[in-house]
Amino acid sequence: VDGNAKGYYKTLQDALNVCTAGETIVLQSDITIDNSIGVADGIIIDLNDNTINLNVENSTFGDVTIKNGNIVIGKDDVHVCDGYTQVNAGKTLKLEGVTLTSSSEGYKGYTIFHLYKGANLVLNDSTIDVANNEYVGSIVYADNGEATTTVNNSSIIGENIGGAAFVHTTLVFNNSNVELV
Repeated sequence: VDGNAKGYYKTLQDALNVCTAGETIVLQSDITIDNSIGVADGIIIDLNDNTINLNVENSTFGDVTIKNGNIVIGKDDVHVCDGYTQVNAGKTLKLEGVTLTSSSEGYKGYTIFHLYKGANLVLNDSTIDVANNEYVGSIVYADNGEATTTVNNSSIIGENIGGAAFVHTTLVFNNSNVELV
């Protein structure tokens, strides 16, 4: 992981510990995250055409942009999880040029994106494809109905959605498609 001019770090968490708002962390290879992470406001994570294998729930995000690569969510065999990706109250998580998919084992969990009060999820030129999964309760779950999901030039494909795909979130679609089976 490259944290701007601050050097190279063995793990994403190590880079997150030293980077501050406005800085970009650039992945140099595929990585696996097995422990929850917290990403502070203003950090940009450039996947650099690499893949993050996200095998743990409850990673939290402030105002963060993730761009240019892939996120693969793993299978949670132990219990139904409360969100692989949680966006803090009043914050915005942007995915730009990102493809999010289920692992080859599929995905079993309550929700993929948990938006807290006033949070936003913005998909720009991205794809969420969770058709290869065991069970998804929802793609986006928002607290108190006070969150927004904006989908620009993007695609969302879902299968085996156990509840509603989008719960309590205002949806804004611009030149995008949703295919739920």
